Amino acid sequence: MPATTSKKKIAVKKPAVKTSKKVFIATKKSSKKVSVKKKKTTAVLVKKGGKKIAPKKVVVKKITKKSIGKAVKKLPKKIKPIAVVTKKLKEKLVIEKPIVVKVKKEKKAATPPPLTTFNSPLTVISKKNSKKKKFIIEKPVEEKLVGAPVKKLLISQVKPVDEERSPYAEIAKKYKLDIEFQPFFEIHGVTAKEFRRYRIHLHEFTAVIFTSRNAIDHFFRLITELKSPMSSETKYFCTSESIAFYLQKFIQYRKRKVFYGDGTTKDMLAIMSKHIHGEKYLLPCSETANQEIVSHLKKENFSYFEAILYRTVPSEIKHLKLDNYDMMVFFSPSAIEALTKNFPNFKQKGIRIGAFGPSTSIAIKEAGFKIHAQAPRHGISSMAAAIEHYLRMIK
Repeated sequence: MPATTSKKKIAVKKPAVKTSKKVFIATKKSSKKVSVKKKKTTAVLVKKGGKKIAPKKVVVKKITKKSIGKAVKKLPKKIKPIAVVTKKLKEKLVIEKPIVVKVKKEKKAATPPPLTTFNSPLTVISKKNSKKKKFIIEKPVEEKLVGAPVKKLLISQVKPVDEERSPYAEIAKKYKLDIEFQPFFEIHGVTAKEFRRYRIHLHEFTAVIFTSRNAIDHFFRLITELKSPMSSETKYFCTSESIAFYLQKFIQYRKRKVFYGDGTTKDMLAIMSKHIHGEKYLLPCSETANQEIVSHLKKENFSYFEAILYRTVPSEIKHLKLDNYDMMVFFSPSAIEALTKNFPNFKQKGIRIGAFGPSTSIAIKEAGFKIHAQAPRHGISSMAAAIEHYLRMIK
């Protein structure tokens, strides 16, 4: 009988493969290289039918937390590792979460609320102890200012027609002031021919924004020249009550169609935000338009058109002796331009300056001058009221 052959599985053992990787341990104070040897792994080759079959996988165990922990123990006790990064694979293994040290903040002594001047009309106090933050708006507190008395006042406007009924006449009597009126610029209206270049029709607009009496005068002048009357349903938005009442000179005053704020541009814009949809706005202005209004109209996507109806030209005022005045009041950036043009070497020194409107205030600050009385602001809608408020504080 033929000899029977039996197939035996011959296991061929491959010598153990030693693997070691250098591990870089990052510490807060210093760094140290520690080598961690991985566990030995054996690759087994199984022979079947005279053929060598390689195993499907050669399992090599990764660096574990335990193996790293042994390496960490070799470090000094003071040094705490932040993370362990293998040098070859550039893998990051976080051993422990970063230690967060809580530093107790020193409690600051409670400071009293600041006194209110013309720059800070509101005092806001926050209650930190309460769970919900509450803000209390207090009434302005008047602060007495130290300054020389104002005896002579210069207003950069045309003298009122009825000076005795003007608010400046009352201030002059009450505080014994010598008030002079001198316009620093001249206003030249745009002609009907120039306005036609805009290719717009005034009667197509459903709402008009007025920031000054000059804008009202030249708006209705052009309506007459162009023979394009406005609809009785047109809405008018004014920055102050005095400007709104001035409309009575040209239209029948109706409360439902005339809106005005407390004297500030912000308040008027808040009212306008309720009348966005379905309205087409016209902003009559000079070449120096109120940028606060323009930026707001763009931001809130109002349907509007900015039309220059008049221009301001600096006047010749070199005959004035500015050192004789204790206070000067300006109503337009054009007045500041006229001041710097006629008096390039002018220094403010002890002269107090009043500003009406945000664009005028910006022009004064850019020229390097300090503002003492400002309008409109919270509770003060007119320049006359701002002047009286300042005089009351220094009295």
